Order: sequence, then C-alpha cells, then structure tokens
Amino acid sequence: MWIKIQEKLKSIVPTRKQRLLIGANATMLVVVIILASTNLWALCMWAKWHSVNIQTPVVLQPPITITTSNAETSGLLEPVAYAQTTKQLTDEEKTAMANKAGMGWVVTRVGALESGNGKVASGHHKFCEDYEKTNEFGYFKGGDRGFCFDSFEESVTEVTSWFENQLQSKTLNQALCLYNTGRVLADCQYARNFYAL
Repeated sequence: MWIKIQEKLKSIVPTRKQRLLIGANATMLVVVIILASTNLWALCMWAKWHSVNIQTPVVLQPPITITTSNAETSGLLEPVAYAQTTKQLTDEEKTAMANKAGMGWVVTRVGALESGNGKVASGHHKFCEDYEKTNEFGYFKGGDRGFCFDSFEESVTEVTSWFENQLQSKTLNQALCLYNTGRVLADCQYARNFYAL
C-alpha cells in the first residue's frame, strides 16, 4: 500500500523540466505585473501634471460634392469680369452702409481682416466677383464655402445680424473666434488681429 502511494506521488510531483517551466512562467507573470503597475504609475504621474479637455467635435463635410445641374437653372453662367458689369463701391460708401446697418465698426474690421475690404488680390471674395456676386466678409452661410451674396448691402445686413445674434449670449471676443474658427473661445489670434486694426 505504501509503495502505491509513493508511486502516485511520483506521478504527481513535477519533474525537473516541469519545475523549470513553472518557475519561468511564474517569473514572467511577476515581470508583467511589475511592468503594468509601472506603466499605471507613470500614467498617473503624467495625468497629475496635465489636463485633458474633450472638445465638441467639429462637423466635417466632404471637401468636394458633385451634382449634375443645368447651367440655366443653376443661376451661375460663365464667369465675367466683375468690374465691367457691376459698379465698384468706394471705401466711404462701404463704411456708410456698414454704419447704417449698425455694428459698423465691427463689420468694417471683419471685412478688413477677411479681404482687406475687397482689395486683397486673392481669396473667396475674388471667387464671388467672377460670378458678379460679393462676399468680402468671408461669411459662409451654413458652412457653405461657395456662398456668395447678390449685393454688398445684403452681405452687410447678414453679417451685422449674425454678430448681433451672437452678442446676445457671447462676448465680442467669443463671437469673433466663433466667426473665424467655428469654436467659441475666450481669445484667439483673429480677435487680437481685430483689435490691432
């Protein structure tokens, strides 16, 4: 009986090779636990000195959308020289229109930042001029980057209305940053440039 118990014990007791394998696995487990706790400690120390702010996502639109349309129904025909068909407004006339609509000093400065009041050689306002339209304020209604106004007066009215609506719940800095970046920020380079004019 005693011999049978000893034989059973020999079959249960691991061999030297099995003991080495068990030891190696145990060592690996200890190393993994130490590495994991070290990484967790490092992450906690990093988080102690840094803050992570999750911002609302910016809605991205596809850069190009292709639709089929007839040129007669789209309202846009061949680009024409803007100066030949439409009367160019002087700076005094533009300022008078902006002042008449209210918020004139804000609208005038936004126009200066966006297009140099229509004098910059390139930009969105030049795109609109090719179609006998205007957009010296870089105003993209509903995020439409191809948006143009039919007249300068319409653009002044729309931009003035937008700023008046925003200023009911935001500071001028926040409204300027929202206008330029699409995000409400306390301060941004656009607002600093606005005040530097």
